[in-house]
Amino acid sequence: ANTPMLVACYLAVMQAGGVAVATMPMLRARELAYPIAKARIALALCDARLGAELEMARAMAPALAQIVYFNSDAPDGLEARMAAMPGGLAPVDTGAEHPALIGFTSGTTGEPKGTVHTHRDVLAICDCYARHILRATAQDRFIGSPPLAFTFGLGGLVLFPLRAGASTILLERAGPEELLAAIVPKVLQQGTSGAGSLTTSALAAGHAQGCVDRIAKEAEGRPVLQEIVAAFQEDVDSVLTRLIEGASGANSP
Repeated sequence: ANTPMLVACYLAVMQAGGVAVATMPMLRARELAYPIAKARIALALCDARLGAELEMARAMAPALAQIVYFNSDAPDGLEARMAAMPGGLAPVDTGAEHPALIGFTSGTTGEPKGTVHTHRDVLAICDCYARHILRATAQDRFIGSPPLAFTFGLGGLVLFPLRAGASTILLERAGPEELLAAIVPKVLQQGTSGAGSLTTSALAAGHAQGCVDRIAKEAEGRPVLQEIVAAFQEDVDSVLTRLIEGASGANSP
């Protein structure tokens, strides 16, 4: 799941000179066993809530020698190990062309394919696409629904904001309602009950529409982007309608 601890694990593996391989929480034991065997993964850092499937995968992937769980109170859990470690550990002096991560495809057209990305690659996407196309700055906040196990999610929600000194909002559940609630915190705080709920939903509508309008301006003269904006507008309209209807119902006598 997209959590701060997963980001910390990702960065720690690369800082320690390892090669990070992330998987999505929806994968089952057999689907986990394939990348473990293919990438010869010896150590797994796993959210304790997802441990059952990984334990079953371990029996099918003998290369996996050790599993350490986080979000765990166990004495051998990751949090306990972190607390026992001294501070100020120096990063391993890796080379620009050394592997930093392996991203596996979804496998919809056959067996998943592992793509190796070097440390140079990781910085290149930040210093090229994020800097010159997205034009990310330290004042930006990034949010989205893609899982961090996909390099699209890793770039958009972790690498780009970190490189720019910006902020990121990580959601374990990132459906339309959760995204909008995170974009407009008042909606999340007040929900759809109480006297202020209709007002906050209206504020959400204005804020979200302002985002759509700014994106639409960037898409002028670019047909493909205009189609995406139109589809996004439909989603925003649908979500906002449900929010405001819910708020109106809550305020009705």
